[in-house]
Amino acid sequence: MAANRGGGARASVGAAGGTTPAAGALEYQFYQQTGLGLALSDALDGMMEDTSMSAALAQKIKAQFNRSLQEVLHTQVTTKVTFTGHLHSYRNCDMVWTWVLDHPVFKHDGDVTECNGLVKIVACDGRHLAEETPEKEKGHK
Repeated sequence: MAANRGGGARASVGAAGGTTPAAGALEYQFYQQTGLGLALSDALDGMMEDTSMSAALAQKIKAQFNRSLQEVLHTQVTTKVTFTGHLHSYRNCDMVWTWVLDHPVFKHDGDVTECNGLVKIVACDGRHLAEETPEKEKGHK
C-alpha cells in the first residue's frame, strides 16, 4: 500500500523494489508490489500465456502503471502520517530510502496504531521526480 508520508515523500509500507531509468526519467517500480500492482501483473501474465498480448506490451503497461500511480500520489494525496519507533536499520540507494522500525507507532488524523515486531518502510522523494520528469519528457518530444 502506498501512502504519502508528508513533505512530498511517497512511501510504501512493506514493499520491495527498485529504480530503473525509463525513457530518460527515474521510475520507481515498488508500486508493482501493491495489491493493485500484483493483480495487474497476474492479469498481464494470463494474457501473455494465452498469447493475446506480447511481453513488450505488458512491460509498457507496467511502466505506465508505475508512472500513473506516481502522478496520482504526487497530485492527489495530501494525508500526512507521523511515525516513531526504534530504528533497526536504514539505507539510501538511488534516492530510495528504506527504514526498518521495531515496534513503530503510526499517527494519522488523531488515530494511533501500534505495531508489534518489525515494519519496513520504503520511500522516495516525490519532489525530485516532479521536478525532473517534465523537463526530460519535453526533451524527448
